[in-house]
Amino acid sequence: MESPATNLDALPAALEGGRLALVPVHRHHAGQLFPILSDPQLYHFTGGQPPESLESIERWFANLESRISPDGTQHWLTWVVTLKGTGDSIGYVQATVTGLQADIAWLIGTPWQGQGFAKEAAITMKDWLASQQVERVTAYIHPEHSASQKIANSLGLRRTGAYHDGEEEWGAATGNP
Repeated sequence: MESPATNLDALPAALEGGRLALVPVHRHHAGQLFPILSDPQLYHFTGGQPPESLESIERWFANLESRISPDGTQHWLTWVVTLKGTGDSIGYVQATVTGLQADIAWLIGTPWQGQGFAKEAAITMKDWLASQQVERVTAYIHPEHSASQKIANSLGLRRTGAYHDGEEEWGAATGNP
């Protein structure tokens, strides 16, 4: 099995964007994100359901705190997206890193959508991944989710022609603007 890149073992306290700070997820973030993740509108394109309870998010986040998959082959990197001015949590971004490849995703709560926060957070994460020698990023996007497709384009990702579970694969080398 391919082991994760060793330069991802220690995350900085935060990744800084212009208006945002990306903070490594911790179980104490569950209370801040539960109301956001409970919005059924978030699952229109991604599938799934809102979380069953605050405790279910606490368990999920606690599992992510190790930052490593149980089999040790992947880094599970999830950051809470916070507004710099207020410290309010508005969503999260994540990267599953295997070797020099990262599958990335972003989710911003409904009240903050359409303001460029997902784009800024995703770019901040992608730039940091590139600085850690991650060479390629991939995102899986519902074919009708035009907002996420625009974000993927702004990250330099392009359609690969592959589909996984009904979502279209987008990918690029991290050095692409």
